[in-house]
Amino acid sequence: MLGIIAVSILLFYIFSSTAYYFLQEKVYFLPDKLEADHQFNFKGEWKEVFLDSQHEGRIHGLHFSSGGNNGAILYLHGNAGSLAGWGHVAEDLLPHGYDVFMIDYRGYGKSTGALSEQNLFSDTQEAYDYLKNHYTEDSIIVYGRSIGTGMAVNVSSRNQPQKLILETPFTNLVDLAHSYFPIFFHNILVRYPFNSDQYIVEVSCPVMIIHGTNDEVVPFRFGKELSKNVPKELLTWVTIQNGEHNNLSAFPEFHQAVSGFLKSQK
Repeated sequence: MLGIIAVSILLFYIFSSTAYYFLQEKVYFLPDKLEADHQFNFKGEWKEVFLDSQHEGRIHGLHFSSGGNNGAILYLHGNAGSLAGWGHVAEDLLPHGYDVFMIDYRGYGKSTGALSEQNLFSDTQEAYDYLKNHYTEDSIIVYGRSIGTGMAVNVSSRNQPQKLILETPFTNLVDLAHSYFPIFFHNILVRYPFNSDQYIVEVSCPVMIIHGTNDEVVPFRFGKELSKNVPKELLTWVTIQNGEHNNLSAFPEFHQAVSGFLKSQK
């Protein structure tokens, strides 16, 4: 009887691990797809941009104009939704005098192509290069939120942006996944490791990390661990007391921190 139970447990584990490996896009990425003729409704001046990827995909973005001349923010959104929802974040950033460019990842919104970590990194670089064709690199700020911090840290490690803002970041998805499902060998199974703790040591610009103490998706400790890999002279750490994963913008201190960092000479 014990042997049958042991075999059953082993078979269940193998099945679960296999399912996790092949279906992890369903876990990490929750896109909303938009029709090609979808009409956005945002305030101010903005335009749609399509970038042809080097890896058989087409990346859709929105380029918002602030009317200022401070430069541009490359905004990399979280794992759910599409630009139809995320585009409203630009309304909070535009008053600072920076234009905002944000993209939908493959399979999100009007973007197409097969997902992979390499493709996501490549697409982010193409978005960054798009901005370099319109702005000087020292006026470009990279802003990543949640899973978007994985792309934000990587692209910042390979370029020279003015600043990097990370909202609710993680060290890497292997460690984060292990905190949820400790029974799996995530170092083998995870196909999107997003090793931000490794890439961030190559980032040479000022970095601000914002994290809420009650974050239920990416626990507060992951932001703290990531911050240890940033030199103290480059780091601005912001704790939002009682802040959760999806409500930091409801706190006045969040907006004060972002505004102060964008204005700072650090």
